Amino acid sequence: LPISPPRPQTADSKLLAVARTYDAEHPGHRYALLIGNSNYGNMNALQTPLNDVRDIGQVLEDNYGFIVVVLSDAKIADIMIRMDQYAKMLQENDSLLIYFAGHGDRQIGPPERAFWLGVEANAKTKDGYLEVAMLQDKIKTMSAKHILLVADSCFSGAITHGLSVPKVRDSTDEQLKFKMDHRARMVLTAGGDTPVVDSGGDPDHSLFATNFIETLRQNRTLMSGEMLAHELFERMRPEAAKLRVNEVPTYANLSDAN
Repeated sequence: LPISPPRPQTADSKLLAVARTYDAEHPGHRYALLIGNSNYGNMNALQTPLNDVRDIGQVLEDNYGFIVVVLSDAKIADIMIRMDQYAKMLQENDSLLIYFAGHGDRQIGPPERAFWLGVEANAKTKDGYLEVAMLQDKIKTMSAKHILLVADSCFSGAITHGLSVPKVRDSTDEQLKFKMDHRARMVLTAGGDTPVVDSGGDPDHSLFATNFIETLRQNRTLMSGEMLAHELFERMRPEAAKLRVNEVPTYANLSDAN
């Protein structure tokens, strides 16, 4: 039988090959710190964060080779101890993904401030309120090339430096190589500077986490932060409209993080 001619490489497969070659030439590790806070002592419990981080951790390990640490029902001291460990450990070719699912709050400015709430949080005394600026300061000390902060919490839009509607994927080798070769500090949020829902997705996950997990599981090509945000935006916009909530992801530079 005649040998069939090889299938031409698609644009996606070419970019994936470029990324794999770059990784081989610049070896590093992918780390993920996943924080899921459900059981609050002084506030209403949240249904989904523990499920969210468990299943996100599984897909990051199985499909993407991440070294995952999960913090369940963490206090702010637990979070900052881990952040300090990463600051000491990360090398220049490493990447870090930080994911927070739990209660969030804000202080209306100027300056506007965003907070992640540890499980000890008290709305009256503000104990257990972790100002995201403290995370930003710790991230400044990290040597990792790429850091992505993902926030599935209320009022997370205050973390970003401006807001952007996610765009489509890069189309050239040059664009990809430039981004892989330069330091980046990005933030992906479940919504803007508004509350987000602790349900609305499948029975076990938040609306954001449901789509985050499904996108990563179904992906078979190169998945940059921008591509992930764009896919989440397209998936969540009609679902949020059905639920009558104003929750669509944002993706932007992490404010004041070098």
